[in-house]
Amino acid sequence: MAGISDHLRNHAFEYLMMDLLRSEYGEITRDILVTRLLSLYGITDFEYKYLNIYKMGKDSIHHKLQLKNSFDIKVITPKNPNLLACSKTNYQAFTFPIHTAFENFPYSDLLLIISDGKNHTYGFLGEIEGKNGQQLFRNSYWSKGKGDYATFAIGISSKNTLKIGAEKHQLSHNTVIFSDEMNRQILNYSNFSAFAVDYVKAVNNMELFFNGQTKHLSIEDKGHAYITDIIMKNWDKPSGYIIELLNQHVIYAYSHASTLYNLLDPETNKLSFKPNMLALENSYCLHQVKE
Repeated sequence: MAGISDHLRNHAFEYLMMDLLRSEYGEITRDILVTRLLSLYGITDFEYKYLNIYKMGKDSIHHKLQLKNSFDIKVITPKNPNLLACSKTNYQAFTFPIHTAFENFPYSDLLLIISDGKNHTYGFLGEIEGKNGQQLFRNSYWSKGKGDYATFAIGISSKNTLKIGAEKHQLSHNTVIFSDEMNRQILNYSNFSAFAVDYVKAVNNMELFFNGQTKHLSIEDKGHAYITDIIMKNWDKPSGYIIELLNQHVIYAYSHASTLYNLLDPETNKLSFKPNMLALENSYCLHQVKE
C-alpha cells in the first residue's frame, strides 16, 4: 500500500471537486467560476439554470458507455493561435453529442456542463491537481497538450507564495481564482487552508483504513468522528454501499425532483429534455440549480 495516499490525494480530488461544485458548500465558488468563464469567452444573453459535472478520462465509466439519451453540448476551449485568422470569437467551440465528448477529450479531468434547458448547453473542460497545484501556474505544465482544451483548473498548492508573471501572490490560508495568459481560470486552494487540511487528513485516514491501522486515525472534531464511525461500522460491506451512505450527507445545490433527462417523446418521436419520476442510473442528465 506504499504511496497510496499520494495516488488518492491527486485522483480522489477530481471526484471531490465534482461534488464540491454541485454542493451548497461550493455553490458560491461555482457561480464565480461560471460567471468568469462566460464573461471571458464573450457568452452573453445566457442564464444557466441547469448544470452537471462529469468525470472525464479513460477511467471514467462514461468513457465506456454508449447511452441512448445523449444530448448535444458546445464545448468551449481556448483559442488555437494557428486558427486566429479564421475565428470570429475569442474561443473555439466543438459541438458533440455528450457521449462522444468522452472519446474526443480522453485526457481532460472534468467536464462542467451548464444549460438554459432550451437552446444552449455549454461545456467547459478542466484540469485537476490535488497534490502539486502550483504546477498549474507553469507554462511547462500546459505545453504538453493539457492546455489545448482546458478553460479552468483546480488545485491544492503547497507553496506560501507564487510568482505569476511579474506579480507575487500570497497563498497561505487563501482560496484564490487566478486568470492566466490563456484566460484559464485557476482555482487554487492553499495547502494550509482548512478545506485542504481536512482533505489531506481524510486521504491519510483512508490509507490507514486500507492498512488496518484504525487506532491511528486523525479525528479532529465530531464531524470527523461521525464519518470515520460510518466507515468503520460498515467496512465489511461492499464499497458502493459505504459510498452511498456517505453520499447521503452531501447537500447538493440542486433539486433532484427537477433533474432533466434527454428522453424520447412518444408524441413527436423525438428526444427532448424532461424530468422523470425515477432517477435513471447510467443516464446523462442535467440538474436544475436551486434559485
